[in-house]
Amino acid sequence: MHTIIIIFACLSLSASALSQNLVAYYPFDGNANDQSGNAINPTYVGSGVTLTTDRFGNANKAYNFNGAVGSYMRMPAGSLPTTNRTVSLWFNVPTVTNRPFLLAYGGQGYLGYGTSFLMGLNASGCGCYQTQAHYNTNSVTYSYGAFQLNQWIHWVVTIGGNSTKMYVNGKLVANKPGSFTGNTYITNTMLAVGVMVNASGVAPYTDANGSYFRGKLDDIRIYDNAMTDAQVQNLYNSAKEMNLVAYYPFDGNANDQSGNAINPTYIGSGVTLTTDRFGNANKAYNFNGIAGSYMRMPADLLPKVNRTISLWFNVPEVSNKPGLLGYGGNGSCGTTLFMALNLLGNGQYNVQGHCLKNAAAYTWSAPPVNNWYHWVLTINGTTQKIYVNGELKSTTNSFSGSTTVAGKDFALGVITFVNGIAPYTDKNVGYLKGKLDDIRIYDAAMTEEQVRKLYNN
Repeated sequence: MHTIIIIFACLSLSASALSQNLVAYYPFDGNANDQSGNAINPTYVGSGVTLTTDRFGNANKAYNFNGAVGSYMRMPAGSLPTTNRTVSLWFNVPTVTNRPFLLAYGGQGYLGYGTSFLMGLNASGCGCYQTQAHYNTNSVTYSYGAFQLNQWIHWVVTIGGNSTKMYVNGKLVANKPGSFTGNTYITNTMLAVGVMVNASGVAPYTDANGSYFRGKLDDIRIYDNAMTDAQVQNLYNSAKEMNLVAYYPFDGNANDQSGNAINPTYIGSGVTLTTDRFGNANKAYNFNGIAGSYMRMPADLLPKVNRTISLWFNVPEVSNKPGLLGYGGNGSCGTTLFMALNLLGNGQYNVQGHCLKNAAAYTWSAPPVNNWYHWVLTINGTTQKIYVNGELKSTTNSFSGSTTVAGKDFALGVITFVNGIAPYTDKNVGYLKGKLDDIRIYDAAMTEEQVRKLYNN
């Protein structure tokens, strides 16, 4: 399954929420500038550092470092924390045998041991996450065993008083009181991303113990105080990766672009390419609403419990009670999932399975017609949420049964029958007449902030 989803580090995790000031923040949203408001921007970005897809699959939202000499970023370190701090980042590496250093700043040379701050993997061949200063001072490690290559990982280091803590994917993995014995020296020194600084705080520096970083980095945050365990967990949960299980951008065809190849096995003659919400030709699909005008794909890989389903639609009317999306079912009520408009003529966005199981709805004040609308469903445990155009419209604790997917259909432009076979229509739900675009299915529930950012993007 292609690790990828969308969207999003939450800026709501600000100083007021965490009792820390965000000193430097690099979301890498198309550039390498600091977005904290402190303008700690790069003075150097190497030619081997290029924009790439982030952990949510968004283009130009992270940076790839090719590991060659010069492939790093350099910023001034003069405003960074010297004592208490939190350093948070996301990374994805194809190897750790090169002993990569991800971030480093500060140092006073031989005048003071422990005056730099470094974060590296497999330093000196340790088989560990390691944070330290030069001369192996202030050292805290966490042995990783078999490293998770080619996956996005969230790594946080906090320093509070003389104690250093380390977190991986929201979990506290090292806690070492008394480990922090010397303040970081920042005057006229550098912050380096993708390589070490030397003992005097100058980048780049490599030796037999550590080298240039090869891989992706994203969402780097530096705060001026130590987060609590709960705050780190919250930061991870609010910005963690999801698996993009299926993705249909409809860029000239109907193929799945998630990497999972959940491609159509049937496209009706009434389904044709059309203009998208930006006016681009052949970038969305129109469904003419006549019997047979739908797409069918295998549902086997789609989520059965927690999920996010995001789509854009544009319909001329809702009196035909259109089914936009549906999948799964084993003949029992509640084992299907579908998204329809005006089901039963109720003037609602409707999410449910057959027999009114797992039902959630949002009643509109005016029918959503003749315009593009963004509709998102999230399921997390028993909680279902409906979002329209980035706004949370409905929350219900109504999800009580998993969706059956093995050997079943996934349909666009119509729903599946209770046995998981498409198409299915009756007096309560019909074929879609209108446009669909940018359909995404993830295996976890997005946060409200993530949905909002997905809509804004």
